[in-house]
Amino acid sequence: MVEMVLPAAMIETMTSAADWVVVLPLVLCLMGAAATLMLRRSGALTFVFTLLILVAVIACEVTLLLRVLDSGPLSMTMGKWLPPFGISFAADIFGAGFALTSAVVTLIVLIHAQGERGAEDGRDGFHSMVLLLLAGVTGSFLTGDLFNLYVWFEVMLIASFGLLVLGGRPAQLDGAVKYGFINFLATTFSC
Repeated sequence: MVEMVLPAAMIETMTSAADWVVVLPLVLCLMGAAATLMLRRSGALTFVFTLLILVAVIACEVTLLLRVLDSGPLSMTMGKWLPPFGISFAADIFGAGFALTSAVVTLIVLIHAQGERGAEDGRDGFHSMVLLLLAGVTGSFLTGDLFNLYVWFEVMLIASFGLLVLGGRPAQLDGAVKYGFINFLATTFSC
């Protein structure tokens, strides 16, 4: 009988369901961004759906923070590969606290922005970009390695660039070109 031997770089145990709380806020933000993009022509429904997603993200991050406070830092590696090949997420007190703070601030900003936006502004993908920005920020706080920090930072930059150009006014487009050029230079020189 031939016995199969797994390489040492693979994870052999299942991730417990409770450990998924590390990545659940990211999944909710990314899935919410996709759903709000599809719902963007639905008017107030998009705003309500985004609020529900943000409340769910905040609930997950409160759960994550309480779990970290109770049992110490928590980490999870996606897939079966150990770092540096697998994507790692880690939550300590600071990461979980900052992720929770950013979600609460996003909720406050979204409520304030909704009061400032007109009825014609509801179809521009604003809510999707806000959720994508929150995904980038949360991913940056909860990542477990430098490469994925770079990836989440780029997600955050792309979403902020999208928010910058939403109005289409000349000053916004001028700022977006400058922002994009500076981002390009920074990305080029960081390699």
